[in-house]
Order: sequence, then C-alpha cells, then structure tokens
Amino acid sequence: MTRLFSVALGITSLPFEEGRRSYGSLGLRSGLFGMFSRLDFSRDDKGNSAVQGSIQTSLFGVDLFVEHGEFFDFTSERILQQADPIESLSEVRFDGVIPAWILPRIAISLTGEIGRRESGKSISDLSNRLSMFTHGISASNNLNMRSQWGGDQPNDTQLDGSFLLSGRLQRLSLRGTLNYDIKPGKKLNSTSLTADYDFSKDFSTRVSLNQQLNGDEQTSVSGGLNHRFRMFAIGIDSTWRDDGNFTIGASLTFSLGVEPRSKKSLVTSDRLATSGAVSARVFLDNNQNSEFDAKDELLEGIEFRRGGEVQTDQNGVALVTQLGSHRQIDVVVDSRTLDDPFWILPTEGYSVVPRPGRTALIDFPVVPTGEVDGTIFLHSGESVKTVSNTQLQLMNSSEEVVQNVKSEFDGFYLFQLVPPGKYWVRISLEQIDRLSLKTPDPQEVVIDESETIRSGIDFFLEQLP
Repeated sequence: MTRLFSVALGITSLPFEEGRRSYGSLGLRSGLFGMFSRLDFSRDDKGNSAVQGSIQTSLFGVDLFVEHGEFFDFTSERILQQADPIESLSEVRFDGVIPAWILPRIAISLTGEIGRRESGKSISDLSNRLSMFTHGISASNNLNMRSQWGGDQPNDTQLDGSFLLSGRLQRLSLRGTLNYDIKPGKKLNSTSLTADYDFSKDFSTRVSLNQQLNGDEQTSVSGGLNHRFRMFAIGIDSTWRDDGNFTIGASLTFSLGVEPRSKKSLVTSDRLATSGAVSARVFLDNNQNSEFDAKDELLEGIEFRRGGEVQTDQNGVALVTQLGSHRQIDVVVDSRTLDDPFWILPTEGYSVVPRPGRTALIDFPVVPTGEVDGTIFLHSGESVKTVSNTQLQLMNSSEEVVQNVKSEFDGFYLFQLVPPGKYWVRISLEQIDRLSLKTPDPQEVVIDESETIRSGIDFFLEQLP
C-alpha cells in the first residue's frame, strides 16, 4: 500500500486426520516507528478463528520480538489442538551480546513462551543460550525450563540443559556434548564426542562415541565416509552398540534446480533448497554504463572469494551456492583472476542476505583503465632541468582529487589505473605556494576506448621574482 504499510490476503487448504480444512486470512504489516509489526486474522470453513499480532525491533543493541495469539477452537499446522485445546499463546524473545571484559564476547539469547488451555492449565517454556568463541574454540550452554500449573493436574517444573564445546585443528574438527537434568533430580543424561576429518574439500570422514547415562547404560560408536562429486554426493554410515546391534547404510543425495539467467536445469551436490545462491555475471563494461549490453564482453574464468573454486563460464556467469540463509554474506570477485592488469572493478563485491531456495542476480562490471604520464621541468635562469618530488593531482569533472603522485628523480610522474573519463592534471596548490612558483594551468586529459595511454603531459615551472 505504501513504503511502510502493506496488506496480505491468503487462502489455504490443509489435510488433517479428521479431514481437509480450508482457511481464509487477512494480514496487516507495518514498518512504522523503527519496528516491524504484523496483525493476522484467520478463519476456517467451520467458523473457528484466530488472531495473532507481533512486534519486532531493536533497543539499545538488543533484538526484541513479542507475539501474542488468541485461538477460538482453531486448528492449523502450527496450532495442533489436542484433548485440551489451547486458547492463547504468547512469546517473548531477546537476543543480545555481553561485551568482552574479563571474559570474551558472549552472545545471549532468552526465549519465553506461555500458553493457556481450555481446562485452565497454563504451560510455560523458558530457554536461555549463552555462546562464546575464543582462540578457535566455541562453547555454548542451553538451559530449558518447562512449568505447568492450574487445572486438574498438579503443578510441575522441569529444568534441563546441554553444554557444547567444539574446536578445529587444521583439517580435524572436534565436538563434545553433555546433556544433564537439574530438576526434579540432578543427573547426567548422555555424553558424546565427535571427530570430523577432511581428507580434501570433497572427501571427509566422521567418528562418534555416544554414552547414555540415564539408567539405560548404553554405548554406541558410529562412523561414516562422505564424498562429494559435482552432481551428487555419496555417504556410507554405520553404528555399533554394546548390546550387539550393528547397522550400516548408504545414501545418495543431489539437488535439482534452474540457473536463473539461462533457464537451464542443473543437477548438483550442493543443497539448493535449504541455502541461498548467487548468479554472478562478470563483463567488460566498454561503454561504462554499468549495464550489460551489445558493446560489452562477457569474461570467462573469473573466480570469487566466496564459493571456493567457482569460476565464470563462457557466458560470464558463475553460480555461487552453499551460502547459508538469512545471514549477510559477502560475494567478492578475486581481482587476481582478471586477465588484464589495466582492468579494475568499481565494486569488487556485494553484501547479500541469501534466502533458502532463492538465487540472487548480481552483475560485476569490469572497467578498462588507462595511464597518464609526463615530466616536470623547472626554468632556472637560461637552463631547464627536471624536478623530483613534485606533488601532482588528478582531478575528475567534479573537481575532486582522485589520485596523488610525486615525480621521480628524473622528473617523471605516472597516474595508473585511471578509469575512462575527462580529467585535469595540476601541480599541488599547496606546493606552488610553499615554493613560490608561478601557478601553471591545469592540463585536460581524456581516457576513452580509442586512447587509454596519455603521455607527455609535461609541466614547466618558474620561480616568482
């Protein structure tokens, strides 16, 4: 509707054990006052309804999310009604960071949820996560508390947690977990230790040791090998338990997708559905309009710093996959793979937020550049000599200084990697004043497709009387 306000309409049909249900929904979205807010109303074909609202914002460096819903005999894929239907559900979530002081920087997340059911019983879930990373080692601890009160059932509280410690030494990754109960009784539930080793980028192995400690004293050892090929991945896994059971299995995985520019189907071992991708096109922008057109040339063999050994094909396109999702990622051209040392990238990379199953289209124009050189002379009486250490400036059409250089021992100067355009070369005004020189006029130079090297832009300096 406007930049900060939108309306959403939806019709949905879902199968359940008791039969299919259809839903209609109306939603409002707003970005006012520095926060994202939404309000949704739904009604099914049996007259049951639900209303839910939420607010998401950031305050003093802490991310805040608040949501509340009221349900009137309403069932959906998110709200599965049982013998005791839920009437309301509220959730609050805080995410922030404890700055480094005595301990390293600690990320903290706190989530609380409380629901009220038709019988009058209330159930609450509270979880807390603390995470820390230092010297290549990460540690995190999760605490979960579940309580219920009211209704016919007695009040009850359970408190449990898990501790995770992981690190990496070259190609070897180690991860250990410890699961424990605090309430109603203090005890250890299970421990595990997992080691991953990468023989190469596409070939890896995993070994894991698990021990159950919650009365069922059972030990299991599992291992596996995984190899990725271009179009698919193969895995072999096996598990042995101390009760004599042994299992072994094999898997074949691949993804089907479409390259968005050529519309060609593709088969790959990368997980396209659960992570985002970028279709990056690199071309020589001969007319400097930052858009690909008939005058431009597609560049093959250009690599990206994100995505390992991904290179552009004969169409100048590289599909960069396995970017994760919902977190900002930098996709950057490796400028060392440009064929011509006089080519530059006005923008070497972009920051994108990948979406699962989506491919972002990004163009990387490459601009050919030129050089401007000349010599600085000084009239001294009737003789002329070259002058070193003279400060020169290259100005663009907006009269902005884009480069500064100094003349060498023989008076020679050189401006390199100058993008196409109109420029002026001048002696630094501050140096003119300091040395009491006559001010020479700036000299105009043009770098274009027909002439990328401009030589002989000389200056003759004279002392003021």
